[in-house]
Amino acid sequence: MSKADNIIQQQRNLQKELNKIQSDCKHHKESIKQLPDKNEWWWQCMSCNKNTHLATQKEIYKYLNS
Repeated sequence: MSKADNIIQQQRNLQKELNKIQSDCKHHKESIKQLPDKNEWWWQCMSCNKNTHLATQKEIYKYLNS
C-alpha cells in the first residue's frame, strides 16, 4: 500500500469517527457560523462542529447585531 493510500484510509477512518461523534452528540449549545466559501449561515454545534440547520434571516440579523 502506498503512502497516499494510507493517508486516504486514515481520512476515511477519521471521517467515520467524526460521523459517530456528531451522531451521538445532543447539540446542546449552538452558534451561528457562515460557511467559508458560501453565503450561507448555519447553526453549528459548539461541541462537535456539526451544522445542524440553516439560520433564518431574522436569526442572522439578531446574531450580527448582538
